[in-house]
Amino acid sequence: MRIVSSFTALAILLAGTVSAFAVTIQNADPEARTVTITEKGVRSELKVDANATASACADGCFISFPSGDMIAVKGSEEIVIENGKGRVLNN
Repeated sequence: MRIVSSFTALAILLAGTVSAFAVTIQNADPEARTVTITEKGVRSELKVDANATASACADGCFISFPSGDMIAVKGSEEIVIENGKGRVLNN
């Protein structure tokens, strides 16, 4: 029982560490925006609600925005969506 608890604690700790290095996408627009994430050749869509924040791609990816713009990220950037366009806040 103790081994299971230690393993669970380690898994939670590692999960928190991985998400700390993910890209943070903040939607500053008054409506939800959907971005396309291309990570390791796999495309997926991520809906970010109005005035909300989401995390994506811990190992780097390409993010396409509603404006058609695309940004390559490493996995630790903070990005804001304004008027459908993406902008990196930090590197």
